[in-house]
Order: sequence, then structure tokens, then C-alpha cells
Amino acid sequence: MKKINVILVLLIAFFGCETSQPEIDNIPASKKPILQNKDVIYFVNDKDNNLADTFVVSKKEDYQMYSGSLIWERIILNYENVNKQSTLNFEVTILGAHRFAVHDYIPSNKYEMFDIEIDSVKYPVFVVENTSRKTNALPDSIYYSYKEGILSYYYSDTIYKRTKIF
Repeated sequence: MKKINVILVLLIAFFGCETSQPEIDNIPASKKPILQNKDVIYFVNDKDNNLADTFVVSKKEDYQMYSGSLIWERIILNYENVNKQSTLNFEVTILGAHRFAVHDYIPSNKYEMFDIEIDSVKYPVFVVENTSRKTNALPDSIYYSYKEGILSYYYSDTIYKRTKIF
């Protein structure tokens, strides 16, 4: 009788449990950057065109398990400055539909979008502000477009605007 009870309990446990698939939080197409590995981006200073930053982008796309029931799609963009006179680099991480971060920066307006114009083209952007110790090496704020990536960054006395992608 004990064997029947044990078998009955095991059958109920086995067939009574639902095997659920984890939820996948994908990044919507409207928030996926168009930048690709080895894209070269050129930024020019608004006061002195001889001052410029050139970045090479590396892009990593994968999925990250958050918990047993949630998986986030993840895109990481690394902007590596190839100028010898600058050590400025950026890392952007997008997780699922609602999580976004630029390393050492926070959104200043809760990701509310507005338009900026660069070379007569309007781009929807939001602003992130520096949260680490203020230094001359890190910009005070960055204007970011989900599709286009970093469009400009601001120091207290000057602006660098993206001019070209190669």
C-alpha cells in the first residue's frame, strides 16, 4: 500500500506541475541602435573645429538570464576613443524594453524624448547627466538617441557634436 501511495504522490507531483517557459523581455525595434561593430564616429568641438574625438564602436548582442522566469535581451555599445590625446570612452547598455544605462550617467528628465537638430536633421533624444565626480575628462551631459546612439556631449564650456559615421 505504501508503494501505491508513493507512486500516486509522484504521479500527481509530476503531472500537476506546469512547466512554464521564461518570459523574454526583448528590446523593441524602435530602441535598437543602428550602429554596428567597427563603426567609426567623429565628433567635433563647437568652438574649435581642430578639437575632435573619434570613436570606434564595438557592439555586443546577447540574452541575459535575470531570474528563472525572466530573460532580458541585451545590447552593449562600447565607444572607444582612438585619439591619442583623449582617454574619453563610453559604455551604453540596453536591457529589454525599459532598462538603459550609460556608465556613470543617469537620465536627467526620466527618458522624456525631445528633438535636437544637427546639420538640419532632427533627432529624438534624451539627456543623461554625469553622476561621478566632476572632472575635465568626463562630459557633464550626453544627448542620446535610441537609434543613432550618442549625438552630442556637453562640457560646461563647450559642446561636441557628431558629424560623421564611417
